[in-house]
Amino acid sequence: MSLPRTEPNPFDLVRPFVWLAAFAFFVGFATYMLAGAGSVASAYSRTHAAAPISAQQIDWDSRRAI
Repeated sequence: MSLPRTEPNPFDLVRPFVWLAAFAFFVGFATYMLAGAGSVASAYSRTHAAAPISAQQIDWDSRRAI
């Protein structure tokens, strides 16, 4: 009794790389979040955008904010 021959699946060659890419993304993203890089945006509060015109103007072209 023999098993019927099946055609090789081309995705079988790519599957380990897909898992590796997904794992690398997860590790990189988790490291990014644990390092606190996600909180960088909190350093530049958006509340000044709602400030009245008489408030101190912000120099958006300033290189100090970079």
